[in-house]
Amino acid sequence: MLWVVYLVVLVEAFSYVGLFVLSRMNTKYQPYPAAIVDNLPKDMIHQVLEGPKKYIDLDGELGWVPRTNYQSKVVTTNDAGMRSLKNTAKLKPKEKTRVATFGDSFTFGSETNDKGTWQDQLESQNTKLEVLNFGVPAYGLDQAYMRYLRERNTWQVDIVVLGFFLQMSNRLLTTFSPFGWPQSRYALGKPRFTLGADGNLVLRPNPLPTRDSYKPLLANPVALLPQIGRYDENYQSHYDSGPLDALAVVRFGKICWSDITRKPRTYKANGQLNEASEAFRITTVIAESFQNDVFNQGKEPIILLFPSREDIGHYKKGNADQVSYFPLRKYLTEHGIRFLDVGEKIQAHIPENRMKTFFAREGHYSSRGNALVAEAIANYLAPKL
Repeated sequence: MLWVVYLVVLVEAFSYVGLFVLSRMNTKYQPYPAAIVDNLPKDMIHQVLEGPKKYIDLDGELGWVPRTNYQSKVVTTNDAGMRSLKNTAKLKPKEKTRVATFGDSFTFGSETNDKGTWQDQLESQNTKLEVLNFGVPAYGLDQAYMRYLRERNTWQVDIVVLGFFLQMSNRLLTTFSPFGWPQSRYALGKPRFTLGADGNLVLRPNPLPTRDSYKPLLANPVALLPQIGRYDENYQSHYDSGPLDALAVVRFGKICWSDITRKPRTYKANGQLNEASEAFRITTVIAESFQNDVFNQGKEPIILLFPSREDIGHYKKGNADQVSYFPLRKYLTEHGIRFLDVGEKIQAHIPENRMKTFFAREGHYSSRGNALVAEAIANYLAPKL
């Protein structure tokens, strides 16, 4: 029986080495619910309970929206919660073509001032256009689509734009961002779509629709987390703490098993949107639903594909098939869904040695980068005006 003891010791030693290697790769044993409770951004939740102080406010359906009539040195919103220096009439000016834009921070224009957004610069480049900015930081594609559905009958518009950045597909899988990103600045509940047996979108409502619903997160988070995470892919695929966690082999095994089972479902594979993932399938259904609905409204739909700095690098090296959103671009092309690949259009105007001047510190576009985005959109729209 001595060999059994040796085997157990050897396995434990191997597991300790494995845990050490994983920790050097920033992968540590963090079981639920402790991983969430320990990292829960309580200051953010207190701000939610106290009411909005910055430009984001709670929204029972969408999770969060920009505050109305907010103004700082950088960001201004109007009385409808759009990012804009002026209020907007519901009916468009007769001499203008009105464009409504929906999306996340790349549509909102994070890391630039009001005049630096691509919407404002698009209006300057073509005075025939009036461009409404309904972008919201940290939105998933689901929230952007739902905001379009909410606003579609309120505003008279001609063209509707849905902006897409790769991370928006990842956000499709969550109902509470700290499950996937424990250090998230947006510790807020959100709705999400799952797919029904018929392949259609099934709405799972925001699990934290009111300020009062956040109070248990401070008082007794362990009891509330399973309810919030019922439809959250990150929560459902993670591992829980257990009585045998003192053993290194148990901790190492849980991490490895979680990684193995999550890989086929993760939104990204080899640096690109994973065509086999639920995130990809939901993304494509939203894209088709968006186009069909806009057409039914008698308007012109466009999906904008926003590139990262790395994507621009792939384009400049002639590796278009390595761009992060290439699988989505391929799908849109094959299914006749109208889109504009911003990366393809702007990459030639970004010198390799000056690339950082077109991107802000956290990866969004600078004012200079947004000017190229505006020019690409203006050129795309020109034949339609």
